[in-house]
Amino acid sequence: MQIYLLDVGTREYGDCVVVHTDEKKILIDGAHKGDSALLKKQFKAIFEQEAPYHFDLLVITHLHDDHIGCLPELVKNGDITAGKCLLMNPDFRWSAGAIDSGPTDSFVDALLEEDHSFLTDSELEEFIDASGKLVDRYKEMIGTLKANSDVMIFSGVDADNYTALENEFKSMGMKILGPTKKHLDLTRDALIGTIDTLKEFVTTNTAIDSAPNMVEKYRRAFQPGVTDSELVSDAVKNKGSINNESIVLKFKSKGPKAWPALLAGDMQFAIPEVQGLDPEMKKLRAKIDEAGPYEFIKTSHHTSYNGIDRDMLEKWIGAGTQFFGHTGGLYDSHHPDPDMLDVLKEKKEEITFVRTDRNGLIKIGKDDSGDVSMWISKGDVNTFTKNQKRRTDDGAVTVGEAGVTPKTTPAKGMELLQSTEGSHIQFAAVIPENRSVRITIEVDGEKKN
Repeated sequence: MQIYLLDVGTREYGDCVVVHTDEKKILIDGAHKGDSALLKKQFKAIFEQEAPYHFDLLVITHLHDDHIGCLPELVKNGDITAGKCLLMNPDFRWSAGAIDSGPTDSFVDALLEEDHSFLTDSELEEFIDASGKLVDRYKEMIGTLKANSDVMIFSGVDADNYTALENEFKSMGMKILGPTKKHLDLTRDALIGTIDTLKEFVTTNTAIDSAPNMVEKYRRAFQPGVTDSELVSDAVKNKGSINNESIVLKFKSKGPKAWPALLAGDMQFAIPEVQGLDPEMKKLRAKIDEAGPYEFIKTSHHTSYNGIDRDMLEKWIGAGTQFFGHTGGLYDSHHPDPDMLDVLKEKKEEITFVRTDRNGLIKIGKDDSGDVSMWISKGDVNTFTKNQKRRTDDGAVTVGEAGVTPKTTPAKGMELLQSTEGSHIQFAAVIPENRSVRITIEVDGEKKN
């Protein structure tokens, strides 16, 4: 079994994960709306073929833009096909009557994503427009998939019987650990209340209502004084609703030295931020611990303060987890959370930590000796530098590691996978037709052609 954390580019957040064996292929989530070319390039490197790419199972863990991503377009264009699909029920974000297609509701839908006020005006305008269209893109994708795939709409691990699905993927040891229907009902009810509160907020706040356009309305919604209102405080109490709908999956390779992995989307294990959800979250965490231990864990919610905490990390390490992976973009000062990076850094002698914003495409699997290892496309493992954002005088957003210059990507046309243990280097080069090229590799001072 191999797991790939795909490079989601420079934009904030974002998840796209491939799990596959010689027998089965699973795709989990789809990065950002504009990432089609980026993902296809990596699929080509992983599977050594051009599109279309067929997956035995397509999973969308929850209904945020950076997880639905470009999958609607890839499915519509035929670049991705799927035998089976496990898709989060759209009613858990877009419950009947809660979100309509009008300008106010589209604006509120944008507020349900994380704060994007750092974007330039043109980028923010595009983001708000895309947020309003996300529900239609997602539902259209479901319709397209139903014509050619076996589609299961997820409403809770106990809402349907998933034994047959798990048995079909037993070669990967796949288990759906949660959430339960009660858990999802709590998040949906909290979200409906949040939407109602935000609708009232944007229609009654004078500063927002007087803004000349949607971009300025959005910026004003995040200004000090405006965000201190009682209505915003009420909405924030349930701001984790969508994240906490994430489908939680366990995988385990078969055969000698079998290794298990935990992939939990954006589940806010540490701080749910949904009123009344704590008891259900406690049950879910207990179930996950019981299904462990794990050799690899993708840090939940892009290593946010609410995704994991010190206690969870220490418990996992104590149980034997060595490998941890973060998914997200370089333009993101809150993910990984700076404090969590400090905690991970404290544990650097006990763990191997990789991150797509520093290491690009990442692979987890067995090395030649049969032991679990990780491979990265660039940079170094156990890099704990913090992302920072700033706005330049012309309004453009720039970003870098705090106090250092970000590493550059490999040369154009090169896809690099470098073993974290330094045992070997693999690469593929794109070479124009009818051209003769000599490639020289220097290993420990010895050149090989």
